[in-house]
Amino acid sequence: AYEIGARLVGSEMCIRDRLTAGVTTPIVGLGTAVVTTAASFESSMNGVRAVTGATGQDLDDLTDLAREMGSTTQFSASEAAAGMEFLGMAGWDTTEIMSGLPDVLNLAAAGGMELASAADIASNIMSGFGIEASEAARVSDVLAEASASANTSVEQLGGGFTYVGPVASSAGMSLEETAATLGVLADAGIQGEQGGTALRGALSQLLNPTAQVQDVMDGLGVSIQDADGAMRPFPDIMRDLEDAGADTSEMMQIFGQEAGPAMLALVERGADDVAAFTEQLHGSEDAAQDMADIRMEGLSGQLKELQSAAEGLMLELGDTGLLNIVTTVVEKFTEWTQKINETNPVSYTHLTLPTTPYV
Repeated sequence: AYEIGARLVGSEMCIRDRLTAGVTTPIVGLGTAVVTTAASFESSMNGVRAVTGATGQDLDDLTDLAREMGSTTQFSASEAAAGMEFLGMAGWDTTEIMSGLPDVLNLAAAGGMELASAADIASNIMSGFGIEASEAARVSDVLAEASASANTSVEQLGGGFTYVGPVASSAGMSLEETAATLGVLADAGIQGEQGGTALRGALSQLLNPTAQVQDVMDGLGVSIQDADGAMRPFPDIMRDLEDAGADTSEMMQIFGQEAGPAMLALVERGADDVAAFTEQLHGSEDAAQDMADIRMEGLSGQLKELQSAAEGLMLELGDTGLLNIVTTVVEKFTEWTQKINETNPVSYTHLTLPTTPYV
């Protein structure tokens, strides 16, 4: 009888261990992953709500879009929400975010960068040039095409635009023209913020020329202003300097120690190359989407999509009430802990632990 009892007990323990390893532990692990994922997304959307002020249906629409992007692209729903937050910080409203986020997502995928960074870059450029959110696709396509055709990246172009964008816009340069110029400078080894700083310095000299700059330009027979007193198109001025055979000394006198070498490199490359690159960027429609699709080809891309789809599933499971239950439990324990902090340690015995529901 003793042996039979021991065997039964041993068998029961074996079955229990197997259930723990094969069933209970995976379920607990899945529950933890669901709660963690749902909580992270909830936090991200709280950030969106904080900067946009979106409530009600607007917030629901943004939440649905973030989750859709998370389940159908290489980016997670939390990453999509982070991108929304940057766009909201740039002053975009719900409608603009709904319209522009997919294009910003394409830019991030095309450039192999974080979605939040792409959103920051795109929104800054659009603000600098006064471009509406409805033209987010144009910005994404131009940056993607420029990075693919010149010795620069989307992030480096973004750094350059940060320094030169508003000045270039005030000088009458288009988005495409500015991107082409930064691309040509990048090919000469003057990349990112360095290129943007140099171009800003050059434009500043031309927008408000000193007496010395004007004398050198007059000596070369190059006009800075048109008949109405406005600055002539920057590419035309650079072409005239090229035709006039401006040497290093003259370029340095015109543009200064910092911008001079960069403008010399631009002139040596030739205004025609800048013009051709500008035209190429004008025809860059769908460049970001095409590049994003190519980057997602193969096993690596499929694994990213699988990871995003899995996150979408966990968010769906979190919506079943699991996140609310855990939140309630945490709130109860928080209240209990606060009571302990407010109570004399000697009298802890009168406290009653909160009753927690089974999850």
